[in-house]
Amino acid sequence: MIKNLGESKLLYPLCQFAGWSLFISQYYFLQNVIRNAPPLLSYWLVVYFCFGILISHYVLRPYLRWQNSIVCGLWKKIFLVFLLVCSLALIQISLTSYIIYFDTLIESLHYVSLFDYVTVLQVTIFAYLVWSAGYSFWINWKTQRREKLRLLNLEVELRNTQYESLKQKLNPDFIFQSLKTISLLAADDREVARDMITNLSNLLRYSLYQGKENTVSLAEEIAIVQEYLFIERQSFGERLHINWQIDNHLADIPVIPLCLHTLVEIAIRNGNDNRCSVINIDIKAEKRGNGIMLSVKSHGAINAANKVDSGINFIRQRLSLVFGELASLEYQSLSEQAVLATVRLPILKS
Repeated sequence: MIKNLGESKLLYPLCQFAGWSLFISQYYFLQNVIRNAPPLLSYWLVVYFCFGILISHYVLRPYLRWQNSIVCGLWKKIFLVFLLVCSLALIQISLTSYIIYFDTLIESLHYVSLFDYVTVLQVTIFAYLVWSAGYSFWINWKTQRREKLRLLNLEVELRNTQYESLKQKLNPDFIFQSLKTISLLAADDREVARDMITNLSNLLRYSLYQGKENTVSLAEEIAIVQEYLFIERQSFGERLHINWQIDNHLADIPVIPLCLHTLVEIAIRNGNDNRCSVINIDIKAEKRGNGIMLSVKSHGAINAANKVDSGINFIRQRLSLVFGELASLEYQSLSEQAVLATVRLPILKS
């Protein structure tokens, strides 16, 4: 109920009206019961009430919203709000007195004592400070709640991309081809067949479990790519040539799971679709400035299907979810016979 009330559009005007009405009522009671009321007090309070709502809504409220959006020290914010509140309180009392008594604040002292004005000024400053504190609390509450909702939506979106990842990485064609190769090798080379079964099970386990994580170490990702390449070599044989250029100092750098594996898989499929006699793939990981660059270069041309490859879209979505604008993926043709996929990642602590 509190959450629904906080999102209600009626909450703010209701609080404005109720707060200023309570303030005016208490002041009117004190002036009439405890002390002798100054002339035209009722009219003065009505005008004062209207100015209170207008000034707090059109001046103080926008300022607090702007102040909440900037980076500034807490005590500095409090000091600036106090100065603004004092100025607004003096302006409000001056305008009210001018409208009621048709005189400036100093000249209206003929009708109202200085003590009354000082009292009203103090009470007005206090009212604005309470108003500012309440509205600032409400802004922070809404900001925190909005951030929680954003994180929940982000988590749901991440789960969806993970599900799409699992559907993609459990590629039926790859699994069927691997099982067919294993069955052929079972009679001729049982050791290789056993290694293929182990690597295939590791790959499926990695896709199912590590694929759910936001990041894994680069070393883990490279290890699973090597196991995947071992399986593919049994199908492509001498056609598949891999050139590794990995900076060993980057082994613990966090990367998104299945990132490098997906790019290598696309490179192999691209080379095979272009019927290359030899599928040369260069895999590189190096430090660039304040981040790292992963690149996979392969032979072949990007056809219309590869331009919108679901694997490329999957990597871009995961990069955006995990690293935001700090990471990027470029997939381009260097020439008619060369394709380069480049992933740029920030260096973060794992």
